[in-house]
Amino acid sequence: SGTHVINDAEINSVSIDLVGSTWKAKTSAVSVIKPNTTGYWRWVSIHNGAIDGNSRASNGIQFSQVYAGRLIVDCIDVVHCDKGIYKPQGNIGNRYSAVGISYCNYGYYAVSQTTPVLMQAGCDILNGIHIGNCDLAAIYIDSPADGTGQTIVDGAIFEYNAGFGVFVANYNGAINPLEFRNVWMEGNHTAGSVTINGTAYTPKDWYLKNASQVKITGSEVSSLTAENSDIIFEQCKSIV
Repeated sequence: SGTHVINDAEINSVSIDLVGSTWKAKTSAVSVIKPNTTGYWRWVSIHNGAIDGNSRASNGIQFSQVYAGRLIVDCIDVVHCDKGIYKPQGNIGNRYSAVGISYCNYGYYAVSQTTPVLMQAGCDILNGIHIGNCDLAAIYIDSPADGTGQTIVDGAIFEYNAGFGVFVANYNGAINPLEFRNVWMEGNHTAGSVTINGTAYTPKDWYLKNASQVKITGSEVSSLTAENSDIIFEQCKSIV
């Protein structure tokens, strides 16, 4: 229990139980936790506590290198980070369940990379998560390399984010679709404008660009910008 000051804590093959404590980023830290799970498809977990990015100066969970992944995050609150969960180099094969992310710039931020190896930014399951009160986007994905796929967001709640609920810059050549199932949107896009990676946007619940396969099921889609994207809607409310 209590609060512990942490500086880029690396985890590899050992799971972490925070035992109800808060891990808060040291002033100089890039992130609180840096998964470096290099073993072949070996799962490790982080659970039962909170991660604090120290007034958004640091990221929460930031994968350390291209082969890091296979992380299970459950029963964790992530607060006051620049990026709550940050996949800077693809970092596939993760599971997030009963995770709350709030008061960050971005909730979940996933990008692909092409060098030194190609790694797409999908192959994640976000189940029953809550992202609220984030300034720029609850979900941000940019995976322009062909062969992206299998990002699944199921039963999530995105509410009171001043910027976007979902912002997809690219999701190209999808083998499996980018799926949103029964996603609750409420009170988002209240800012008149937000700046994402140097470009100003008028925020919406959904922004989907260059997304080759998207499937949205059982969700409200009343605030949408779509460009050059292939989208299937099933049992959705207020499609515009």
